[in-house]
Amino acid sequence: MSLYILAFAAALAAPPPASAPMLPPSAAPTAAPPVHLHVTGPTTADPKIVGDALQEVQHFTGGNILKCSDITAVAATPMPAGWVPGDPNFRLGPRGARYERWDVTLCGRVEPFLLVFWKEKSGPAFNVGHPFPAGPARPHR
Repeated sequence: MSLYILAFAAALAAPPPASAPMLPPSAAPTAAPPVHLHVTGPTTADPKIVGDALQEVQHFTGGNILKCSDITAVAATPMPAGWVPGDPNFRLGPRGARYERWDVTLCGRVEPFLLVFWKEKSGPAFNVGHPFPAGPARPHR
């Protein structure tokens, strides 16, 4: 018990660690501005939500699977009218949603993403899936 009290007293008696000098807000160092990405290709996304869709893609890329948030390019390719993923787990939007493949270049490799866009009463909506689903299943003979 006396050992704990002695250690606690010694911690209180020690001078506080040196801290960085306080700078007025105008003199504080600023971070480099984020790189503004543009989606190339004929996207069907509403311009109001393209930035939100890019942020969602960045959440995927910085996660445990892809482990790279350094996105350098995004190329959009709309899927043909009426296209839906063969895997029902990737049907991420309501009937009539528009599907796109976004090829995202990150850390020297290209990762394909599935993006789905549609309109709701409240405005444009989207969803993101990764990895891009495999082609449609072959019919049984």
